[in-house]
This record gives sequence, structure tokens and C-alpha cells, in this order.
Amino acid sequence: MNTVLTPMKLTVILFTKEEAEFFITDQPDADCALALTPDARRVLLDHGFPVFSTMDVFSDYSHLRIMAMTRSFENDLFERLHENSQLTESAKETFRGYVHIFANCALRTWVTLKKLDPPFLVPVGAQWKKEETREKVNEILLQKITRDFSRHHLKGQTRVHDRGNRISIAVVRLINHWIAKKLAKKDVVLVNSFSYGMKSLAKKLIRNSNSTYCFQVLEERGGIKSILRSLLNVFILIKGGRMGSLTVITSPSRVTEKTVHQLIDELSPSKIKDGIKFFYDSLLNSVVLTDGLVSEAEKLVSIVKPKKIITNYLRWYTAAALAEAGKKHNITSMLISHGSHTAQESFPAMWESVEQSRGVLFSSLADQIVLQSPHAEKFVSQHKIPGELIRSKPIMWGYQDIKPRGPQKIRRILHTGTFKSWSSNRPWIFETSDEFIHGLTTLVESLSGIENMELVIRIRPYPECSVETIMSFLPEADFLKVKTDGSFLDDLAEADLLVSWASTTIEEALNARKPVLLWGGSQRFHHISPRTTFPTKEDRGAVYAPKVKSDLRELTEHILDAHAEIPLSEEELEGHVWSSDTPGIPEFVEQLSCL
Repeated sequence: MNTVLTPMKLTVILFTKEEAEFFITDQPDADCALALTPDARRVLLDHGFPVFSTMDVFSDYSHLRIMAMTRSFENDLFERLHENSQLTESAKETFRGYVHIFANCALRTWVTLKKLDPPFLVPVGAQWKKEETREKVNEILLQKITRDFSRHHLKGQTRVHDRGNRISIAVVRLINHWIAKKLAKKDVVLVNSFSYGMKSLAKKLIRNSNSTYCFQVLEERGGIKSILRSLLNVFILIKGGRMGSLTVITSPSRVTEKTVHQLIDELSPSKIKDGIKFFYDSLLNSVVLTDGLVSEAEKLVSIVKPKKIITNYLRWYTAAALAEAGKKHNITSMLISHGSHTAQESFPAMWESVEQSRGVLFSSLADQIVLQSPHAEKFVSQHKIPGELIRSKPIMWGYQDIKPRGPQKIRRILHTGTFKSWSSNRPWIFETSDEFIHGLTTLVESLSGIENMELVIRIRPYPECSVETIMSFLPEADFLKVKTDGSFLDDLAEADLLVSWASTTIEEALNARKPVLLWGGSQRFHHISPRTTFPTKEDRGAVYAPKVKSDLRELTEHILDAHAEIPLSEEELEGHVWSSDTPGIPEFVEQLSCL
């Protein structure tokens, strides 16, 4: 909706569905509304109130502005961080990872508001406040985003001042000391968690060697539940189990509030500096928590003396602390990313991709980096990332075989994707929630009329955008099927084509020998460099994207025709998927077993 804002209009700014419903019920005076989320916009549209979305005021250029300002801020800050001697390496990684997210969040609200003229109306609790300045509205919005961040991203995280009582903490540590002593002198692999493909890898390690144990190291706050979980792992060991958990509870940290604040407070005034203060509590807790975990991880590692530490990220918390503890005891730390990382040609995409990959694909805490695709290898080469590099077929994703699809009359297109919310903003390389909705609606509209075709869109509840909201924005179409349950791999097995904008599912589809079409709410970025010309059966590619929106339907038809029932060949997948002679999980497991 291309609403034009004229001076002196009173614009109400609404963040959540509940705020929009409150506005409709309370009916305060306002001329138009800016809905910051699809959930809020849906409510206003249903009641016929004049509303515009963030796409009317936040463009591709807005993404660039955020990145330019963040880069300047971080260059100064991270130089000071590098020189700081009070923080452990893990705490520095945590600080850096969160500051980047918080800086982007702080700037996104400001850049959005810069397109609007005051006055503004904003809900604050059960009241409506009329504000004459962008600065004041920006503060109100950042307070809301801070709460949203804590609710969605720090759920379950221990608050350093809210641990269990001393007795329960002592009991948990005593039990886990006993477990660690039992694991000493055994062939143990420690992992940060059994998430993503790590659990499958652990089971294969244990099956391959009768002497191997695989334990995840988890952070807990103490209390009766922590005691019971620790006792369960005692029982596992007594019964001869070789796969379980060790618990660490953060120790008092030498990092003080002053240490964290000083790093930012000494910088020159800026909108980022003003905005980050709203996230200070979350930043401080995360840094102090990670710092306190290092000493506890060291105690476990010194007793267990594992033959290897394997993690699927090293950006913060237990994973980072575990790897740092390993370094101090000369134990090799291996990083196997749970995501997709691709080399980029444009500077904006290149810069933000590095920040996205830091602590996930590469880290100063990792001795070995596993490259699960040629794209990861090209990324590492492009940025001259040090460390021992190991080629392997996918381990954390794309490692499960899918059943080949037999001949079908209906051609199936599968859409999977996600976006970054206001509280986890990563500009340029990820869509906003409104861009995500726009990409879905334009996809459905463009594919109308293609014969013998079914479009399956896999969706789940998102912050800012419920399943009901997404479905309400989608055009009605006989060929459209929305799925909220079932297995992604089952849907991928039935698909002739995957559509996404930026997701690990892109590389999963390629490993399943399925072609990929890149499409979303903007064409500013391509996760993988695509082919834009129409394919034929004799001349095909693996990854496609239309040059312009008007090409989308015809390009899709050509892809379906050219790739019908013929999987991608090894030649077509060159540069996307490792060749068949590249070591995979069996070889990887065998090497670990021989350590």
C-alpha cells in the first residue's frame, strides 16, 4: 500500500496485534497508522483503518544505511574489545555477537521513523501518548523490542543473579564431578548440545566404537530439576549408557557492569550508542554468564580430558566456554556449522554475511572448521579464515537420505523460508517480516495459471507474524496448499522445485538433487549466485532467480519442464555440493574413533 504521508497528520504507531486491537477498541483520534508487524497490519486492514506497512518507509537503501552506520560504530568498539584484558575470549565473542544484533535493532527503528513526520500517537501500557519528536518514539519502541528480545531469544537463559540456592548448586556440582570422574580415562567426545545433526552424529560415534562416550555439556541454574537431571545421567552411566549430559552452573564472574558499560560509554555519541542502552541488561547478563561458565567448563574438561570437543556454534554461552576450556588444556575444538554460508560479491552482502557466520562457521575458539559444502569453502577462502579446514559432506543438515519421488502428474513446488524480526534484525541478507509476506503474496500471484502445479508453503508461528496472519495475506488459489505440520524432508522428497530467499534449506535441496528458485520480498540479495536465463532439458542449472518480477512465472514453468523427473546431475551440482568421492559421515566417524 503506497500511502503518502502529509505533514501534520497524526500517525499512530503499532507494534503488536494486541496494540492494534486496543486501538480499534479504544478509538483514539488518529489519521493513519504505521503497522510495524504483519500481525498489527492485519487487524487494522480488517477494520478498514488507513494503514501502511514498513515497506512503505523502509527500503533496500534503508538496509544499506543501517549497515554503514553499524560498521563505523563497530570498527571503533571492536578495536577496544580486542585490547580489553578483563574479558575471556568467550565473553568477547558473546559481547561482539550481541552488540551487532542490538546495534542493528537500534538503527532499524530510527531509520524507519526518519521517513515519518511528527506528531505521533503511541500506546504505552493502557494509555495513549502523543509525541512530537522521533527521539521519544524511538525510545518507546526500543523498550518494546527489548522486552520482545528477552521473551523470544533469552527464554530459559539463566539470570546470573537468579541462580538456584547454594545447597542445590553444590549438589549439582558434586553429582557432575562424580560423572566427570567416571568418564575420566575413557574415550570421550564432548559436544555443546544434541541439537541439529549432533544427536545423530553422537549415536553413530557410539555405534562405531564400543569404547566411545559422547556427552553434551549443558548450562543450568541449579534447583531441584537440575539435581534430578544430573541423577538421571548417573543412572545412565551405571546402566552402561554411553550418551548423556554433563551440567555446568555459572560461577561468579570477575566481569563487572562497569567493564561492559565502559566499552560502549567511551565511544562518541551516536544513535546506536543511545539505542544499545535499552539492551544493556541482556548484554551484561549474557557476557557475565558466559565468562562465569569458562571456569566451570575448565574444571570438567580437566577431569574428563576428552579426546575431542565438537560444537555446532561458538558464538556464546556453553559452547564458547567449552571450546575455550579445551584450548587451555590442548584439546582440539572442532566447529561444524548448523547453517548455510555462501561467498558474496557485493560489499553489503559480504560484510553482513561475515558477521552472520562469525561464531557459526568460523571462530577464534575453533581449531578445526568442517566445510560441509563448496560454498562454505569458497566463503572461508574469500575471507582468508585461518584454521585447519576439513571437507565433509553435510553433518549438521542435509545428512538424511530422502526417498526418491516416482512419476507424478502434479508438479510440486515447495516454499520454505524465514525472516528476522525486529529483535533479531540482520540487514540486507535476511528479509523483514513485511518483506517475507510480500514475497509470498507475489509468488502466489505470479504462479497463477501454471498447469498441473501445486505450491506447498511450509509455515510455522513466528514473532510478529502468526500462521493465521500469513494465511490471511495469501491470495486464494486452487493450487495453493499451506502446511503447518509434518516433515520438511518428506515434503522435499515430493517436491520438483524448492523456492526460498535465504535459508539452509537451499543447500539441503541441492544435496537432495532438487533445483532451487530464489525469490522473496526483495531482489537486493541472492544467497547463491543464480542463473537468470530460462533452462531447457539440454541446458539446465541448479539455482535460478528471475531478472525481473515479470519473468517469475515463465522462469518457473521452464524449470518445471526442464527438470521434470530428472534429478540434478553431479556436473550440474558442481560448486554447490561435494562430489561423491568426498568423505561423509561414515569416514568422519571412523576418523574420530581412531583418535
